[in-house]
Amino acid sequence: MQFFYLVLLLFPKTLLAADLYASLESLVSAVVGKILPILALGYVGKNIFGHIQSDPNAKKETPNIAIAVVALLGINGVWAWLKTQVR
Repeated sequence: MQFFYLVLLLFPKTLLAADLYASLESLVSAVVGKILPILALGYVGKNIFGHIQSDPNAKKETPNIAIAVVALLGINGVWAWLKTQVR
């Protein structure tokens, strides 16, 4: 039952629309706005626990994870800007 709720959360109802533009917009919005941040939180959490456990690899990975999170925010901002320009 939880899988059903997860599918409904990740894929909005407008994804099933007959309009190709609305379907693509909804799919990209779901990926950029919901799926990628959830995946990024996993890497951030792993890095935080690595720091707590004094893992030397965590210190090496921190700049890469910070750059990835900033890039993710940038992608989300670019997508929002593109949506406003298309309309």
